[in-house]
Amino acid sequence: MQKSKNEICTANHLLVDSSEVKFKVKGTRMEKRRRIKSLEDARTFFSKDKYALETTGIEIDEAREGYSKVSLNLDRRHENAGGKVMGGVYYTLADIAFGVAANFDREPTVTLDSHITFLTPAEGKTLYAEADEVRSGIHTCCYEVVVTDDLGTKCAIALFNGFKLEVEKH
Repeated sequence: MQKSKNEICTANHLLVDSSEVKFKVKGTRMEKRRRIKSLEDARTFFSKDKYALETTGIEIDEAREGYSKVSLNLDRRHENAGGKVMGGVYYTLADIAFGVAANFDREPTVTLDSHITFLTPAEGKTLYAEADEVRSGIHTCCYEVVVTDDLGTKCAIALFNGFKLEVEKH
């Protein structure tokens, strides 16, 4: 029996229906989401990222196509054994900034590759991560994310390459 085009599951398969995006990653059930078109849409969609937003306390401050700014008020749970901010905190902040910027009014995009360089420990009480689009192609994109503290210290720089999940228009 021949399967219809919609029944065949490829590695990353999406169906776009006007402003709603349906996508299926092999082995998972069909998910549906509206395109992220506002700061409130971004906050609502990413609120499902329990680790980044709920557990760590990251806030999405700004979001627009190709750009986002997120912040995190630091407390003891963010410290490593040496009393400084743990490296994973900087990375998680950069990762969510990339995710918000790369998915704002775009097809679903996931991290393909990333690299972070830690420059100096934060001395302030709040961290900020700003993601800026470097390039956006047909299937991939590249973003630079700069992590600073509220004293203006540049703490880390990250480069994220994203993969745009395949879009099929009906």
